[in-house]
Amino acid sequence: MSDTKGYTDITTGVTVNEQRIRKISTTGVVSTLAGGPGGYADGVGSAARFQSPEGLAVDAHGTIYVAEHGGARIRKITSDGQVSTLAGTGNLGYKDGPASTAQFFRPAGIAVDTFGNVFVAEYGNHCIRKITPAGEVSTLAGTRQIGHTDGPLQTAVFDQPTALAIGKDGVLYVSEYHGNVIRTISAE
Repeated sequence: MSDTKGYTDITTGVTVNEQRIRKISTTGVVSTLAGGPGGYADGVGSAARFQSPEGLAVDAHGTIYVAEHGGARIRKITSDGQVSTLAGTGNLGYKDGPASTAQFFRPAGIAVDTFGNVFVAEYGNHCIRKITPAGEVSTLAGTRQIGHTDGPLQTAVFDQPTALAIGKDGVLYVSEYHGNVIRTISAE
């Protein structure tokens, strides 16, 4: 993954009590972008705290989106290093609606499209969620049942989706941990 700041990779670096977002420059220098000891806090750089950051995505403006698996939140890191909560209350659950009251259960994979929509592979709820630029969270696909069923978005069934990617054609690719498959969701 690369961003607009010349970094070749941005990764989650999680060690015991060290929940950080790390970056690797084009010259091979590793540094911490945000985070420190585990917990929850919005802020800049090392003042920010994460609970098991897992999935990362970077938009065209260099904004980084983080699926916080343990914290049940979707976080955002701006180009100036400010970490904020994009969506989620921090309580494990399932709730669509305004980003500030939405709930997630083990978000894992994350992707962002050219329109600014953020997509979340939700491992615990077995579904794919969508966060619009206006801050509305909805279930894009999945019934929250465990299984493997292709079909319309409202009746498709997933088994622990963990990773997402968006193709140039807008197709959303979904990797499933237990399903052992790569699924596609057509561009709307």
